[in-house]
Amino acid sequence: LPCPDSHNRWYIKWGQVTGAAQISPRGAYSLSGDPMAVADFRRAQALEGRTTMKRSSHACGVVIGAIAAALLVSQAALGQGNGDYDGDFDVDGDDFFNWAGCMTGPAGGPLDPGCDAFDFYTNSGPDGNVDMADFWAFQRAATAPGGCTPGKKYVCAIQFGPATAGYGQISSMSVGYGGIPQLCGGPTSAILAASVAWVGVIERVGGVSMKWAQTGYSRFRGLTDNTTNVFYRRFAETQAGPNMQTDFDRIFFPGAGPGSGYHSYACILFFGTWYFDFDSDLQWHTFDHPGWATITGTSNDWAGEIFNKEDDMPGRVDQPCIFKNLKFIHNGIGNFTPVSQPLLVNTSDENEWGEGPGPGGLVNEFEIWDIVPIPSP
Repeated sequence: LPCPDSHNRWYIKWGQVTGAAQISPRGAYSLSGDPMAVADFRRAQALEGRTTMKRSSHACGVVIGAIAAALLVSQAALGQGNGDYDGDFDVDGDDFFNWAGCMTGPAGGPLDPGCDAFDFYTNSGPDGNVDMADFWAFQRAATAPGGCTPGKKYVCAIQFGPATAGYGQISSMSVGYGGIPQLCGGPTSAILAASVAWVGVIERVGGVSMKWAQTGYSRFRGLTDNTTNVFYRRFAETQAGPNMQTDFDRIFFPGAGPGSGYHSYACILFFGTWYFDFDSDLQWHTFDHPGWATITGTSNDWAGEIFNKEDDMPGRVDQPCIFKNLKFIHNGIGNFTPVSQPLLVNTSDENEWGEGPGPGGLVNEFEIWDIVPIPSP
């Protein structure tokens, strides 16, 4: 198959696919062609990240003929086990309490109702029993109670150098946007959770973020109240020193979040004061602090961020979150300069959160997505 452009190139990591198409386990192949065929493949992904896929700027590799048949393997054929026996959006001790009643051993079965939650997709495929191979997979699937494992994760593009301003256009979440990220724990959870996309300036010391200014949008829960309510807002946030009580500022714009399409975000430092712009709403928020009076940032950053491992990163494989028209001001004031050198793009885990070139293939754009997102309600 030809590789007409980078937008139609795909990088696929295989664990193992069973059925008519036999693919050697743990191989890495490239697939080119119609993105709709990739959508068929996406429906055939194994659960729990055993099979992952992301867009890639890598050159096309060998296309394995058997992949075409593998695209049509149903999700059911790949196994339904996820460990969540009680259906409360987490895998914890409450689920493990039911393990003994479902354990059959390697030659057991058929499974009692509900026990298919423990019949994981493993290297040998779903086998209709619950044994030690499934127990190993259950341990890997375990989450914190409530389905939320705290610890911020990122997909971040970085340009190092003195920085006093950052700018970018980000595709938004809104009604009708297919990539709306879900939050861990499900609709009944009140645990702190968030999925964020932002433009920022960071001051790093020894590689550690010490001070920052950032603005973008967030879908969050628990940041402004202790309820199950989920909000979608644009925001501005500044850290100007070590004291979270006196050196930190965060504000959410009241009302709904940005509408569909692209929106522009900018943060600009001027003599110790940060100014935040959103589209034509210039200086919609400011924050003045002596901690920024005599320093500049050490990098411009454009990032997707989540508060828990199980929160969805903005974007999905079929509708990524796109950052484009990225610009900066290195030192002082003046006009924004477009990014002209390739950005350093990092992801906390390439098997969980993907990144790739933007739709135009320009150096000042990129896109991110969650590889195995929570199913939308």
